[in-house]
Amino acid sequence: MQAKAMADKFPGLRPVLDLPWVTIWEGELRPVSEAYFVRIVDHRGADDGRFAFVSRWPSVRVLSPLSRRDEAPHEPVPHLYGGHDNPRGAELCLFHPRSRDWNDWMLLADSIVPWAAEWLYYYEVWHVTGVWGGDEWLHEDPAPRTASPELSENQPGRHRRVEAPLLRSMPFLLNA
Repeated sequence: MQAKAMADKFPGLRPVLDLPWVTIWEGELRPVSEAYFVRIVDHRGADDGRFAFVSRWPSVRVLSPLSRRDEAPHEPVPHLYGGHDNPRGAELCLFHPRSRDWNDWMLLADSIVPWAAEWLYYYEVWHVTGVWGGDEWLHEDPAPRTASPELSENQPGRHRRVEAPLLRSMPFLLNA
């Protein structure tokens, strides 16, 4: 089901590894101006009676270089796990696990991939303005902060949407 949805909605993302407990896709996402080479890992877990592989939420790594802003070279790239210059790729922070925005029965093509494209869009805006325009949940904060008032009504457990202005700017990326 994941493989078909990915092939239908994101044919540029190709599976490079498909095992019972993990699938890895690689390819380019282009939110606005730059194309970013990404790796998406679906750690779904499995138990074949001999070995058990624990599942975890999917991860997205940007394998293309990300960079700090020239105007503020001391400021880290926001919303990454690890550094922007990690040789294994910069892992994107797409959601806070406690937010319940993602669950393991969701299709990656309807959640994780659009969220990664949204993250890259906000990265490009941040690179120009120095302001992160998307929702954020700082890990030490008890509640999410939203970029706009209409998003503050999102309650934990509800599916997060990529908002319409962003969708309109990326018709070539999302089949909507």
